[in-house]
Amino acid sequence: MIDFNKRLQQEQSGKPTDPIMLYETLDRLVDKGPLRASQEAILKEWYSDRKDERDLIVKLHTGQGKTLIGLLMLMSRLNSNTDPVVYVCPNIYLAEQTRKQAKQFGIKTCEFDSSNNFPDEFWDNSSILVTYVQKLFNGLTKFGLRNQSLKVGTIVLDDSHACIDSIEAATTLTIPKESDLYNDILVIFKDSLELQGYAKFHEIKSGESNEVMLVPYWSWNDHYEQVVQKIIAYKNEKYVLFIWPIIRDVILSCNCYISSSSIEIKPYLSPVDLFGSFSRASHRIMMSATTNNDAFFVKSLGISPDTIKNPLVYSKEKWSGEKLILIPYQIDEKLNRTEIVNWLATEVDSRRFGVVAITPSFSDAVFWENCGAVVAYKSDLNDRIDDLKNGIRSKTVVFANRYDGIDLSDDSCRILIIDNKPYGQTLEDKYFEDVRSDSQLINIKVAQKIEQGLGRGVRGEKDYCFILLTGRQLVSAVKNPRFKKFFSSQTQQQIDVGVEVTRYAVEDANKKDSKKIVIDAMNQMLSRDEGWKKFYRFKMNEIDDKERDDTLLDILEIERNAELAYLQGNYPKAKDYIFNIISQYYCDDLLEKGYYQQEMARMTYPMSKVDSNKLQISAHRDNRSLLRPKDGMIFKKLSVEGKRIERIKDFINQFEDYSGLKAKLELTLGGLNFNPNSKKFELALEAIGKNIGFTSERPEEAWKEGPDNLWGVRKGEYFLFECKSGTKETRAEIHQNEAEQLLNSTRWFEEKYVDCEVLPIIVINPRLLAKGAFLPENGQILNIGGLAKLKARVRSFFKEFSNVDIKQVPDITIQEWLKSHELEVNNLKQLFKEPVYPK
Repeated sequence: MIDFNKRLQQEQSGKPTDPIMLYETLDRLVDKGPLRASQEAILKEWYSDRKDERDLIVKLHTGQGKTLIGLLMLMSRLNSNTDPVVYVCPNIYLAEQTRKQAKQFGIKTCEFDSSNNFPDEFWDNSSILVTYVQKLFNGLTKFGLRNQSLKVGTIVLDDSHACIDSIEAATTLTIPKESDLYNDILVIFKDSLELQGYAKFHEIKSGESNEVMLVPYWSWNDHYEQVVQKIIAYKNEKYVLFIWPIIRDVILSCNCYISSSSIEIKPYLSPVDLFGSFSRASHRIMMSATTNNDAFFVKSLGISPDTIKNPLVYSKEKWSGEKLILIPYQIDEKLNRTEIVNWLATEVDSRRFGVVAITPSFSDAVFWENCGAVVAYKSDLNDRIDDLKNGIRSKTVVFANRYDGIDLSDDSCRILIIDNKPYGQTLEDKYFEDVRSDSQLINIKVAQKIEQGLGRGVRGEKDYCFILLTGRQLVSAVKNPRFKKFFSSQTQQQIDVGVEVTRYAVEDANKKDSKKIVIDAMNQMLSRDEGWKKFYRFKMNEIDDKERDDTLLDILEIERNAELAYLQGNYPKAKDYIFNIISQYYCDDLLEKGYYQQEMARMTYPMSKVDSNKLQISAHRDNRSLLRPKDGMIFKKLSVEGKRIERIKDFINQFEDYSGLKAKLELTLGGLNFNPNSKKFELALEAIGKNIGFTSERPEEAWKEGPDNLWGVRKGEYFLFECKSGTKETRAEIHQNEAEQLLNSTRWFEEKYVDCEVLPIIVINPRLLAKGAFLPENGQILNIGGLAKLKARVRSFFKEFSNVDIKQVPDITIQEWLKSHELEVNNLKQLFKEPVYPK
């Protein structure tokens, strides 16, 4: 039957609503040809079958034209005489870029005027409003909050995972240390934070530590009114002004994180519902790369799991673009980060193409800058990108923490260096990395960051880029099967192709210089060698689709339901939701089980402080990095049960081969350096103790008292460490307070470990005691020289595994290796015996 009403509407409007037909009517530039097959397929399925769905996720490979698809969908809506439409980008730079791209295709867009008002074209539905996250998601938004929100017909979130990060930043109150409010809040929580770690709190307060502390939920519940009064006094400050209207009504349901640089107050659940223009839009379209796990949309955007399980995809294409990903360290351990940066910061035979590096932070970019590269800062970011696109490429350009949102196609980037593993930028991320270090949630986020970085230089199916991975943490992660599984099928295959190419290059190199091996592979790929191109296509076409794993999706849905119940005051139901996570997923994972028990304790606190504390005791028992209970904590000694050889084998059996073992070991040994990052040193010292077969823990972290590190070396025998690795190597004396810390830690040990022997060791470089400073009677020093010897012995011991099947080495052989490399207990005692001189 003919739908005459539909035909009449089309005749009256005279505007096509089919996005494919619509595209043909556009006055686009001559170089903008027909739609790609992937774009046409997506738009056809959307218009014929899925345009009426309220929420929709569009997933395409990086560089496949998602922006144009989103703009055409919005034009289709405009031509249907719907409510206003909005295209939202993660930042202002991408909004400008999107408007330029739209203009090239003949698509009309508009933006806020100079007075920050909506343009007329937006109100009369004649143009697409292109804006960015911070314009929509802020406490003083022109779109309005709650019931005052402007009605929007269709809204597109471009690069929606990056939008989530921007939304969370825009709804988190960040208080800089320079403000008086920072000090006011520190005073409120001083007592409770000291109980969580006296030394850690005062090091943060004085700026000597880069660690993060979480204000205990019970203390926040008991004192949040004081926090509110303090914030109100500063509500006109710029850092408060745009956030306070968002969080003031949910301030009780916030976490508070404290560092030496800032305080973050962040809602448990993203308050996205306040922004009615998004939360109540008639249609919401999220653009997502195929590399991303969209489970994060559940908790951050309130998107239903059914929507996430049924994205709009182009099924005929399993991969896109050409990447040769090499790990130079696999070719030769001399090709470490230092060597790569010194080489590629300046020395490239031809600068006909762009050379780009991506680092986790600006502090990581400093080394590149010192070696001759140029760092793109916020003030000149657009200029640096334009230079690369316009052929001004005399220097390597370094982007700090820009894993997404930068498009460097074709010759603007042919060589890309991913320098080190991304790490959390927010205080919450850093806290989670501390207490949930091997969490699926953390690993997926990091894997996605790496994949987004890999896509910066490949922006289409015919684009290509030579990519190097460097930095101990990144190399270790990529080589670890437990981490590698979080990459998409495409990236896993590209990494495997790179490993295979590395093996072939080394085999065919005929003892060439290792750097020359990398250069030859680079030239062969960049010169468009036909053999390489055929090999790459053949290997990439072997990709098998991974079985869908909805574990994280299910967990985040339960977490969201728990937080909603908590916000509604239904604490028993909230607690039951979290219990279900533990019972279904984390019965055997003590770290994650402990974390969720702490969440149960938080949700129980408004009902029963006693029951909450009992749950917190259980949480801390399973995960020592979590909050110390208010009282009733049961101390447990570090056991030395079991055989040392078995513990060494348990460590080795985590890896498929020696290269994975070596990468992990070098990452750990890299942390054993004198530098300001004391946390990194303590973690590395704990890990090395375990790697060489001892039991090991960090009592100050686990029990909020005691030494920095403790090794159980033999039954009834321990090594105790106070780490002062953050002191300057040139320091002349051991200060009195440092010696007292070793004395106090030794007394703590003698109280907790009755009838046990201990060797107290202070990790510090000077050997001269300041006046009034005294070490314990048998106190020893581990200085730079001793540390270097320890690292050399550990490295040479594990190198024995390089030419054998690492999982088939007999126990007696491992024992002989321990002896020959002087890693037996008595050998180590002698190593730590540096003479100490009183002043």
